[in-house]
Amino acid sequence: MTLKNKLITATISLLIVAMAYSANTSRSGHTEVTSVVQPQLRFISEEVEFSGKLVSKNESHITAPRTGLIESINVVESQHVEAGDILGIIEDDDLQFELQKMTAKLEILKLRRQKSLLEIEHSKKRHAQNLKLYSTKVISEDKLDQQLLNLERQIIDKRQLEFEIEELKVAKHQIIHNIDKSIIRSPISGIVTKVKVSSGESVLPSSSNMPGSVLFVINGKLSLMVVGELAEIDLFKVYPGQNALISFPAFTGIELEGKIVKLLPPEQVSEVMDLSSQFPVHVQLKNTSQRLINGMTAHVRINTSGEGERITLPISSVQPNGIDDYLVVVQEKDGTLRTQKVKVGAVGHDYLEITEGLNGSENIVLNPYQQVDHTYLHRGLDDV
Repeated sequence: MTLKNKLITATISLLIVAMAYSANTSRSGHTEVTSVVQPQLRFISEEVEFSGKLVSKNESHITAPRTGLIESINVVESQHVEAGDILGIIEDDDLQFELQKMTAKLEILKLRRQKSLLEIEHSKKRHAQNLKLYSTKVISEDKLDQQLLNLERQIIDKRQLEFEIEELKVAKHQIIHNIDKSIIRSPISGIVTKVKVSSGESVLPSSSNMPGSVLFVINGKLSLMVVGELAEIDLFKVYPGQNALISFPAFTGIELEGKIVKLLPPEQVSEVMDLSSQFPVHVQLKNTSQRLINGMTAHVRINTSGEGERITLPISSVQPNGIDDYLVVVQEKDGTLRTQKVKVGAVGHDYLEITEGLNGSENIVLNPYQQVDHTYLHRGLDDV
């Protein structure tokens, strides 16, 4: 019987015996407790299990990077790829031809610029000489001005050449970029789930008013996780970051490691608490296999056992108190009773682990709702 069912059974039994024990308490002033137990050190082995579906949270839809014809497809569906692997190639013959013409033109402009630099250097020296000749009246002012005008024109021509060279460099860079985009690479590591294009087919990139051609769909292997539902009774036995083992009915002998990455937030539990409630849980795979496919059924096992021997109590001595707290009834040396909040860890068949609230030396009342006056306990709960 599960912990929740056992706790419910204990609570129901209260309704049956409450009036009889209340009458006894009215006569004697308190109930004599005869059945107590001290916490014992035990090792509790327990696993939480559930099934779910394998999904990818990193599915990549790869669209055409540029307009063109598909030259080749390098992958098939269900193939494993690494980030950067080539998926296909778009024809780039026209771009390669344009690149050759632009490279040749750029070299010509660079030669012209080099020639212009030499001419300007020569004109500057000549101008310096003419200034000396003008100072001795060997040449006229008009001739000096004409020579200076030629120098300024040469400088303007050089700047125009430099502007054309920079423009050509930008255009060449864009062509090289488009050629690079002709090689379609996988942005992530994963499994190719769809190949939606074939060789020779024309493709278009995305634009502001039109979606591009989707060429490939890849499910990222590093983002594979199992999405399942956890029974309400097991909700507080697991937590994000907890390790898990994952197996797949489709494959025998494959058991992969994972960890819980998402549970329903605790503050939402009270809004949906129900014995039949199921709560979403996500388990991230730490590693993967090329054989795994999105949508496969997976089985998850989570070891919720305590580490080594821990303080334990019989399940029948612990009562629920809200969402994640529990209560026990402690009998003091003088026979008086008090309630004590405790935290519960691993839950076995008959015993459960107490992680907080007890030091191990207390006398704990067994079946407290059957042995202790309900009115007393109710008052104690309110006072805690």
